[in-house]
Amino acid sequence: GDTFSLSSSGGIGEGTVTWAVTTGNTFATVDANTGAVNITGVGAVTITATKNGDSNYENATATYSFTTVKAIPNVGTVSYNGGTIYPTTNVATVNDKLQSTGSTPGTLSLATGTGFTIGSKSYTWIFTPADSNNYHATTGTIQLTVVADSLLRIEVTTAPTKMTYVYGDAFDPAGMVVTA
Repeated sequence: GDTFSLSSSGGIGEGTVTWAVTTGNTFATVDANTGAVNITGVGAVTITATKNGDSNYENATATYSFTTVKAIPNVGTVSYNGGTIYPTTNVATVNDKLQSTGSTPGTLSLATGTGFTIGSKSYTWIFTPADSNNYHATTGTIQLTVVADSLLRIEVTTAPTKMTYVYGDAFDPAGMVVTA
């Protein structure tokens, strides 16, 4: 998590200052001697600084309270590293080939209900962090190009009912089945 340092100033006397997390020790730690704070979770934290008394002065304390919040994940750049996308391509197939350059572990997927349309278009992706307790899910867009499916073959699998014609008759396709 994030880190920062607390410091103390003012006062008199020879006592040393020590630091302790007095509330929320599952959300932050503090180095007792230096005041270096490390965020370890999401929640309310209180840190108490104690200046030890000496022969002339009593102990003195001060508190610092703050609330940690979920971080925005480092997703980096999102790209697609798969093959050609067709309007009939399964979205799960594309999801498996989405990649990010960021450092936060998690899963990328296209938004629920995504359907592919021929052409170059922006599609919404969703990043779900592996650590959802400490990171927000986030979204963005990726430009994908979808091409038309290629017709491999076409054939008449059932002939039309009317097979005999005389000059001037219109073609009657009734009963004919064409399979592509």
